[in-house]
Amino acid sequence: MRGATPDCREKPGPRVRGINLHRARSCLVLTVRLRSAERYFLPTIEMEIHMKRLIPTLAMLMLSAASLTTNAKITEADMLGSAAQSSTAQRTIVIDNKTKWITVEHDEVVRFLSNGQEFAWTFKGMSSSFDLNKIAPAGALDRALKVYVWPNARDLADKG
Repeated sequence: MRGATPDCREKPGPRVRGINLHRARSCLVLTVRLRSAERYFLPTIEMEIHMKRLIPTLAMLMLSAASLTTNAKITEADMLGSAAQSSTAQRTIVIDNKTKWITVEHDEVVRFLSNGQEFAWTFKGMSSSFDLNKIAPAGALDRALKVYVWPNARDLADKG
C-alpha cells in the first residue's frame, strides 16, 4: 500500500475480503487528516499572493522605523530652549551677588542683565533645570547659577 504508515499495515483482526477492518478506519482518518493539513502547510496560489504583499510591507515598515530612529536626535535647543530678542521678553531678571538661583516658567521669554551684558532666552525646552552658564554669553556670569523651569498654567491644564 503506497504511503501507508506502519499502523495501516494489516495486523490480525476481523477481516472482510482481506481488509483489516480495525485498521482500515484509522487509515482513512489519517488520510483525511493529512489531506486537510495539506491546505495549511503546502503553498497555494492564495498563500503566495499574501506573502508577496506581506514581505514588501514588512520591509517598508522596518525601513521607516530605522529612519525615524536616525532622524530623531535631540538637540540642545530641544532640551534648553532658544535665544530670543530682548524686545519680546515678558520680564527682566537682574543677576547680582545676592542671586542664588533663577525660577522661570515653561514658554516664558526672559531678559537677563548681568555684569553689564544682556541676553534673552525662551524657555521652551524639556529640561526642568540646568546651569545658566550653558546659555549665557561668555563673561556674563562669574559663577554657576541654576535655572529652574516650572510648568506653566497651560502645561498643568493639559495634564489634568
